[in-house]
Amino acid sequence: MRRQALPKGKGSVSTKPRGNLDLRSALAWALVICLALPGCAGRVRPAPGNGSPGGFSYQPLPTQPPVALSAASVDKFVYWVLTMKSIQVDDVIKQIALVASDNSVVDAVASRLSFTQPGSVDHQLIYLSVLGQMRNERALGPLRDYVNSTACPVNEDLRETGSVSRASTVLDVCAMLKSHAINMISYINTAAAQEIALQVVANHPSKSVRISAIDSFLYNSGDSPEAIQVVSRYVRPEERIFIGLPRLDSSTSLQEFDRRVEQFYRDHPEQLPPSPRKE
Repeated sequence: MRRQALPKGKGSVSTKPRGNLDLRSALAWALVICLALPGCAGRVRPAPGNGSPGGFSYQPLPTQPPVALSAASVDKFVYWVLTMKSIQVDDVIKQIALVASDNSVVDAVASRLSFTQPGSVDHQLIYLSVLGQMRNERALGPLRDYVNSTACPVNEDLRETGSVSRASTVLDVCAMLKSHAINMISYINTAAAQEIALQVVANHPSKSVRISAIDSFLYNSGDSPEAIQVVSRYVRPEERIFIGLPRLDSSTSLQEFDRRVEQFYRDHPEQLPPSPRKE
């Protein structure tokens, strides 16, 4: 899929064809994450007497008819996405494409973004993915506000207050959601979107969100030398090692990806998480 070239303003770079990953990636990413979270449909459910380990059975989800996306049907649409088969991702993308230029739909989806009344993490991931998939610049404001929101402090903020120990390894849900939001901003991939991503690279309090901004900016700019040069002007000196992190895509085997990750940690052992310990 060819990306449209962008005007070369401050910090912006022109994009190139990627070839391997296309428009499916933005939404599919949230669907994959969703499967690992409580609340997603399609989890293993108990079925007494079926002889499977622990009394569980694997019930395949039925194929469901597509739900049209509109300002009035956001909740119904998201419920369909959360309960459908993964093979129906194309159906989701088609429904989003039909309303991609409809600002009322952007506003309706953006109104669901919340850290105080999120519904659930998987719902938030889908809202973010829909906004990214629409690739409508009107979504940039709500997405930027979400990334920079103080309503959901990241671990670095909590460590400053002593709420989280620096030696702790915990799932930072706020940073995870904000990382996905910056991925969607980068996926919109206009000059304005690139500027937001670069400011996150430079200034966001969460290291993981900054790393996501680096990687998503580079990916959506074709990993070009020009893009690397631009992001290098914003990245913190101690985080230059995260430019060009291993990325798993259709051109890279799982074995090669594992090899690159292992090599990264051999080169930078200080980036390893703390060893598990008993409190």
